[in-house]
Amino acid sequence: MGKNNRNQIVRIICHVYPGMFSAEWGVDIKLHDNSVISALVDKKDVFVEKDPQPGSNVKGTLKVYIVQRSKESVVFDLPQPALASGPRLEVPKQYFETTLLSSAPK
Repeated sequence: MGKNNRNQIVRIICHVYPGMFSAEWGVDIKLHDNSVISALVDKKDVFVEKDPQPGSNVKGTLKVYIVQRSKESVVFDLPQPALASGPRLEVPKQYFETTLLSSAPK
């Protein structure tokens, strides 16, 4: 899988909802196969224009760490592990660059 240097930080698009504690948000990340990965992450790793209210979600961006890029895919780490799949995700490069990747500031 290559070195895990976690040097390149980017933001990906996600849906954000209130977490269980005041210092966290829940995030949902829609993947290329229409599956959704959910994670509870520190608020400092999420950017939203408006805080989500209980029972609702808002569009936001999540800070992630690029681990590896290849011709076919991008491997990245979430700031905290996803609820069902752990911290590392691999998605097709085309999907990452055209759908997930945000132009928001890091």
